[in-house]
Amino acid sequence: MRLALTPDTVSVFTPEGVYLRNNGGAYLLQGGAVACEFYRRLEPLLDGRADLDAALAPVSPAKRGEALRIVGILRDRGYVVDAEAPPPAPERCDLAWTLLPGRHEAVVHPAGFCADCLRLRAADLTPPAPSGALDDDDLLRRYAAALAEAKRPARDELVIVGANGTSVHTAAPHPLCPRCGGLGSARRNRGFEAMAALTGLGTAPPAECSTVDLLDAVEPLKDARFGPIFKIHESDFTQLPLTRSEVVSVDGTTIASGFDYFESRRRALAAALERYARRGVEERMWGVAMPSLEIVATAPGAVSTASGASYEELFLAAVVAEERRLLECAVAEKTAALVELEHDAAARHRAILRRYGIVPRLAVPADARLVPAVVATADGIDVVAAAPTLDEAIADALRRLIARIQAGDHGEPPDSDGGCVAANRAMAATVLERMARSGRHGVLVPHLVLPLSGAQWIAGSFHFDPEPHATAAVRDAEIADVR
Repeated sequence: MRLALTPDTVSVFTPEGVYLRNNGGAYLLQGGAVACEFYRRLEPLLDGRADLDAALAPVSPAKRGEALRIVGILRDRGYVVDAEAPPPAPERCDLAWTLLPGRHEAVVHPAGFCADCLRLRAADLTPPAPSGALDDDDLLRRYAAALAEAKRPARDELVIVGANGTSVHTAAPHPLCPRCGGLGSARRNRGFEAMAALTGLGTAPPAECSTVDLLDAVEPLKDARFGPIFKIHESDFTQLPLTRSEVVSVDGTTIASGFDYFESRRRALAAALERYARRGVEERMWGVAMPSLEIVATAPGAVSTASGASYEELFLAAVVAEERRLLECAVAEKTAALVELEHDAAARHRAILRRYGIVPRLAVPADARLVPAVVATADGIDVVAAAPTLDEAIADALRRLIARIQAGDHGEPPDSDGGCVAANRAMAATVLERMARSGRHGVLVPHLVLPLSGAQWIAGSFHFDPEPHATAAVRDAEIADVR
């Protein structure tokens, strides 16, 4: 038997012991600093690569009994599983069906789906057939009801029944839909997951930049009828000097530009997932106060959305997006105090602009920022960018300037807001330290965690607050609940 911690298990070291949480619930492994140190040494051994005896071989005989006891607790409570066990069969569920009036089609779907989460797009539905075995609404009704009675689809499947036969689609309600998606304390759970991940910033070894191939990982979410991603393509956009890609989703379209199709598609897809996550914004949300790393309740307001393959990436991308949004507002209102910048970064971008006969002017904010921000100006166009480093901010500002000019010259729509920032754990830790030193406070709200093929993608929002949050009691009360 090879034991491994489940991918959704997170841990936080507290004065009382190790606080564990995954999608199945929470548990406090009591024992104070001793339990924390024991778990710290035991955790790397539970990676599923060796059987239990081999995994515990480094543990001294005197401590082996205690190690087995803790492993037993972790296994009984679902934090550790047998890595050799086959994956569980798709969960079947009670089904319902919905007739699409006038279209001679019906949808068999899990009971409890609300109309918004069926994600039907009328333009993509098969037109009514003039004749055929299934063009009668009564027959459709009976056939759909029979499918539902047979409980054929799994929980994440929708079956569409029409004159051309049936087709199965992978779909699910939005996790934060107040009617059929996010149930119970889902938002607080995500807050705890984020807090646990971000607690290690500055203490854990630096991680490399994300290697998640978002374009491949998101394939299971693509569905031409139900979404949330309907199509990824280049439409009829001009593809020089930048490539331009469009993602058609349940929430409309997002457009992004890059120096190759991988970059433009990845940016457009990340922006689409961020827009999709905003559907879950409600009047009261659970987030993580930064830099204190406490769970807080917050209300939505003027915020920036971002996404990444980890909470660390989400935090860095969100700070970058918020600093850009604030500077963009100041530039538009002509209240920004700027200092001209002489810098020779982004030679490739400058060479493209020279072909347009443009030499951009660069400026940076006079006040301190958590990450570098740049304003690029040319021909009366101001574009704003921010990034983890100054060179990256300059390059992104000039890329945005090229994209604006390219779209304007050809009468095409501009790029959408949003998109991902390549990040690593070390840079996120640096930004968190800057925030603590500067006395600035903010709230990071993880709205949506999408399980992708072999990975995950987390989308959320961030905003600065003038005052810190005193909310330690929220966490303490939650921990007390699970003792």
